[in-house]
Amino acid sequence: MAGQYLSQRLSQRIKILEQISAMLNLIKTQLEFCNAPIDDMLSYLKEKRELSYLSFIERCGELCCMGEQFPIAWKTSIDESKQLSALKKEDADILYSLGNALGTTDLNGQLSICDFHINAVKDKMVHARENFKTYAKVYSTMGVLIGAALGVILI
Repeated sequence: MAGQYLSQRLSQRIKILEQISAMLNLIKTQLEFCNAPIDDMLSYLKEKRELSYLSFIERCGELCCMGEQFPIAWKTSIDESKQLSALKKEDADILYSLGNALGTTDLNGQLSICDFHINAVKDKMVHARENFKTYAKVYSTMGVLIGAALGVILI
């Protein structure tokens, strides 16, 4: 069970990072072609089914509607999200950084911010996939061996 759980978390991290990458590309597109304000962007993103693991987007929109400043609402919604628990701290730091940077510069600066974060997430996805290939089978095997050892001890 434990091995399977750990293996599943590795897989979930990859899925979340893929959705973060998709979100960043959507944000960049919204900025580039629509010059969308943050509120409109959040509304657009929360409607996207391909971002199902990123429930913090909807929560961030709710907090912004209640008068919270975007960077604070963004950080709070990420902190509250249970779906992001498979992420490592450095993965979440990319999201925090994005929230602090969005809306602080002109359009070209915003596009550069998006490019920077897209590249950072791509690097994290490469490492996450390598970890999955390396450790997923190890964790599953470890779980089976621990179960067998407990079975032998109990007999």
